[in-house]
Amino acid sequence: MRTLWLFMVPFFAFSAVLDLQTLIEATKKNNQKIEAKTHQIESKEAEVESLKAVFWPTVDVGISDTFVSPKSLVSPGETATGFIKLGMRIYDGGRRAAELRAKKLEYQAATYEKQAFEKSVVLGMVQHFYTLKKYYAELEVLEQKSKELQTQMERIMKFEASGLVVQDEIDKFQAEYDENSYQIEAIKLASESERQYLMLQSQIEFMQIAESYFQEPHGETLEYSENVKMMESSAKAIQESADAVGLSYMPQFHLENTYTKSKYNDRVNSAFGDDILLDHQNILRLSLTMRLFDGAQKRREKESLQYQKMVLESEKNYAIEEQKIYFLLAKRRLKTLQAQIKSAKSGLRASQNSHQSTLQKYQEGVVDYITYIETLTQETTALSRLKEATFDYEIAKALYYYYAGKDPKEYLK
Repeated sequence: MRTLWLFMVPFFAFSAVLDLQTLIEATKKNNQKIEAKTHQIESKEAEVESLKAVFWPTVDVGISDTFVSPKSLVSPGETATGFIKLGMRIYDGGRRAAELRAKKLEYQAATYEKQAFEKSVVLGMVQHFYTLKKYYAELEVLEQKSKELQTQMERIMKFEASGLVVQDEIDKFQAEYDENSYQIEAIKLASESERQYLMLQSQIEFMQIAESYFQEPHGETLEYSENVKMMESSAKAIQESADAVGLSYMPQFHLENTYTKSKYNDRVNSAFGDDILLDHQNILRLSLTMRLFDGAQKRREKESLQYQKMVLESEKNYAIEEQKIYFLLAKRRLKTLQAQIKSAKSGLRASQNSHQSTLQKYQEGVVDYITYIETLTQETTALSRLKEATFDYEIAKALYYYYAGKDPKEYLK
């Protein structure tokens, strides 16, 4: 039973502390969709190599054994034949070349598609990583608040017996402590959910995550995303396919040479001897074919492909405009978060000073417990807001690089 259980446990590598770079690399390695897109590229590459081979001559060999009844002078009872045939298409109006260009562009499009998907996976991991960082930071703040509440509760409980503390004050502290404990458990659940998701995607088991930061942006220029490049290559591939269809009306020249060797058995006796039947023969054939009429089938097929190209070009133009807008918003988001971090730092300094002053006054009996709890809550809220804004800023930098057409992973410090 123990052996069976070991086989049922999924395999995870272990890392006590996981950094963002390792997370991204492991996720890309273990992502089944990325693997599928890799196989798609390999398939397109094989199609390209297959079409390259059509420019080479073909060689066919074959044998046959024929029995005839009744036999005649020119048809023996049994004929064994072997042949070798060499064929080559001399001219097709450029159709094969157009088909090959189309397949190369499809291969290029598949490569861009994989790169675009990898970038989206990286961006998703960045967002989940810093969401977990925010949960851990908030958890740390709430636990600090819980310790301070516990300390104050223990202090006032000492004065309960002497009647210096009313029950209402104790109940208020207990209620605030219990509410804070509930928030801690809720954050633990949310953080564990994120941790399990990251472990599933990366196949790495970890307990903590390391500090990871992106480089500060320095006016990166906009590059078209791989998604745009993919649609552009796909549109060109469709145009090449349409051209290949149109070239179906061009003349086709084919050269073929066939050498045949025969052996005859069960012949009819002839006064002319055995030379009447040839035991070998070579045939050279040059053929010309050309489609004159097909009810406009190929013309309609080409027209359909051109409409598909127009669809992709419209989608590409929309994607370009969309990327420009998102890139502009990403730059503005950076400025907004920079201002938010500055504001949060100022708010934290003010709330810390206010809380320290109130704590001293509360211990001296100058202010009541309500004022003390309010300033404590303000301090923890300000600290949480600062940490959240800091990690949101890292996500915003990743979005900025992503919409600039860059790979966010390349800008990790």
